[in-house]
Amino acid sequence: MRIWILNVGEEIPTDPGSPRLLRAAILARELTRRGHQVTWWNSSVNHQQKIQRVARTTSLGVTDGLETVLLWGRLYGSNRSLARIASNFESAAAFLMESRHREVPDIILAGYPTIELAAAALLYSRRHSVPFVVDFRDMWPDIIKDELKGFRRIAAAPLLLLWRMMKKWIVSRSTAVVGVTQGFVDWALGTTGVSAKDVTRVFHLAVDPCQPAPERIEEAESYWTSLGIIDDGSTVILTYAGAFSERYDLDTLVRAACELPKEYKRRLKIVLCGRGDMSVPLRHLAAGQPHIILPGWRSASEIRVLLGRSHIGLLPYRSTKDYVCHFPNKVGEYLSAQLPILTGLTGQTRQLLEERGIGYFYDECSVQAAKQALIAVVDGREALLGMRGKALEAYAELFDPKRIYPEYCRFIERLADPNVA
Repeated sequence: MRIWILNVGEEIPTDPGSPRLLRAAILARELTRRGHQVTWWNSSVNHQQKIQRVARTTSLGVTDGLETVLLWGRLYGSNRSLARIASNFESAAAFLMESRHREVPDIILAGYPTIELAAAALLYSRRHSVPFVVDFRDMWPDIIKDELKGFRRIAAAPLLLLWRMMKKWIVSRSTAVVGVTQGFVDWALGTTGVSAKDVTRVFHLAVDPCQPAPERIEEAESYWTSLGIIDDGSTVILTYAGAFSERYDLDTLVRAACELPKEYKRRLKIVLCGRGDMSVPLRHLAAGQPHIILPGWRSASEIRVLLGRSHIGLLPYRSTKDYVCHFPNKVGEYLSAQLPILTGLTGQTRQLLEERGIGYFYDECSVQAAKQALIAVVDGREALLGMRGKALEAYAELFDPKRIYPEYCRFIERLADPNVA
């Protein structure tokens, strides 16, 4: 089969720094392993590193049955900016232009967001009578509306209305609606007035544990050792690796760590890897605190080695409507490394961690509660080690890509050809 996957928010294998491959990349790889011809439509902009990959819409060619096409969109510096919105519309327009010269696929799978590219893909699918699957991974535009206040919300009203109309059209006209949790599927249907779809499915976010080459492992080991990140039995190492976004409650954890008694500062290290809008404020907060380390954006190999040296994963997500009914990528990533999780997030993630006995919790935005949670983690170092097996069991049951993506592939195959067994 010829299968198109549209997702512009992920890194691709050729990006610099041993990128971590996520949902679209893993699914594309699994589909090609099953003998399909896959085209992955991504953006010219590397969303994570904020760099421009190519100067125009470009095909990177076919490797092992997978073609990657980079759709041009302007570079943007902030995830919440007019430049990013313009870039999304430009990539959608580039898809409509480039797709005219392509052989019609057997099925199209569009990640949501971006709304613009999903809508463009649906338009193409209806013109050519191609089955269309929309995969909901974020709650746009609702989360954008919730963040806007006063005049900004008034000014954005026309765009928000357009997005809501596009979302309703996408949901109502799609062949199938997929979500990363049942909450996402319910939201997609409920917020568009679509009471039901004949075909809906849930496939949790699942990420391959990085398997670095031996030379990468050696380099990463040396790097973390040089920063004093060593599991020597005297300290507890807490790790976060991801975006430094205002959507995350990172400042609460940093403030709490700064207020710890000296004896606890000596007994833990907090490693925050990443970059984003909060990079400068976080560095100011952590200045003069040697137990808080901010090494910037790190490669997948470095992150994997770091997780192997860590005792707990930090999930400082705010309890917004999208995260409350979500298992973010980090949940599976931490559990695959046998790490329990410290978080202020409520909803499905907290319920899972509580049920499995693999979590530490604090009240979001409460520095005092976060400080007590950090103290409990340090005092419970032996208990952390005892949670490792339970963390791995939860990963295998709920977030193992070796189970989830073959099921996803079979779902796509049956939609494209009902005669597939």
